Amino acid sequence: MGTSKGYITPTKKEWTDAKRAATQLSKENNLNNRIKLANRYAMAMKQEMTQSQSNASKAIGKVIGLIQGIQNQGLNKTLKDLNKEYLINKSSEEILDNLLGEYSEYGNTKDNYLAMDALSIALKVFEINSIEDLLKISIEDLLKEILINYVDLNFKFRYEEQIIKKNPIQAEKIIIDMSGYIDSTLREKLNVSGIQEIDFYNLDNNKIIEEKINDAYNIFKDLYEEE
Repeated sequence: MGTSKGYITPTKKEWTDAKRAATQLSKENNLNNRIKLANRYAMAMKQEMTQSQSNASKAIGKVIGLIQGIQNQGLNKTLKDLNKEYLINKSSEEILDNLLGEYSEYGNTKDNYLAMDALSIALKVFEINSIEDLLKISIEDLLKEILINYVDLNFKFRYEEQIIKKNPIQAEKIIIDMSGYIDSTLREKLNVSGIQEIDFYNLDNNKIIEEKINDAYNIFKDLYEEE
């Protein structure tokens, strides 16, 4: 993905520390530096809880609610409830593209763009190619996959370009290793149990998604011990 050309790294201490840790990892790609960078990145992200990130949480929550609605009462009733009757009898691809695009506001902010990418990747991971496929998926498994990809994509958005500039020869491996660390850590430690029982379809529960994103960052914040 690379850093957006229009993206300006914040200058607060947390972001400066994270940028320094990214440079350190670029020079020496080892587990300790990956853990340190994940820690600094998490601390910076927790400091910047922006409205756009809240919008991303809302987009994810709406998608979870959409799938709950389809699973609990069927596609047509769900589309009617959402005032999307014009999508009835459309192809699965058209329905999903329309609703995912609308919920993420077509990537109008960096966080909505990242949320849209994370949603798309998660659907591919679970091989969701039709509405029927949505009936078989676990809400908890899907949400965890979305959050893992969101945190990883957010990292790449902010630091991939810097790592490429600092170490163009080894950049690809460094980024893959860092993504692998983020992925494996969150798969092991991020807990989304109980999400299945929350009614995302009838309630505005984006705050719960925000809490889970915060939980993900807290995992990395707590793992690194200062030397």
